[in-house]
Amino acid sequence: MTSFADEVSRVHDFFNDWYAGRGERSFSEFSHAMHPDFVLVTPSADVIERDDVVEMIRSDRGTDSAVVATEHHVVHHSGDVTVGTYVEITMRGDETLHRVSTAVMQRDSSAPGGWLWLSVHETWIEDSDR
Repeated sequence: MTSFADEVSRVHDFFNDWYAGRGERSFSEFSHAMHPDFVLVTPSADVIERDDVVEMIRSDRGTDSAVVATEHHVVHHSGDVTVGTYVEITMRGDETLHRVSTAVMQRDSSAPGGWLWLSVHETWIEDSDR
């Protein structure tokens, strides 16, 4: 199975290709990695449930050429459930946005990458261009 950092990178590589409309990636690479009870908390404190997140991303194929990278992957707790953080950097033209994300994942050999994502909570980093 892949590490926490590898899984975060795998999903963000998918986002880069999906949003740019590149390649023939299967949407299930993303959707099957999201637990049925997955929830996303955005930097503006919106709470979005799995089905809405999946549909939002599905409908955005080929709509954005931004490049998203991640760094500073840190696992805070590992066991049946892993909690970790990473910094997400979104580069779009001259704008660069930074946010820290806390992800909660569970190992699952049937999921793409070997992980099910349970939740993600994103917070803006104040020195960002947002």
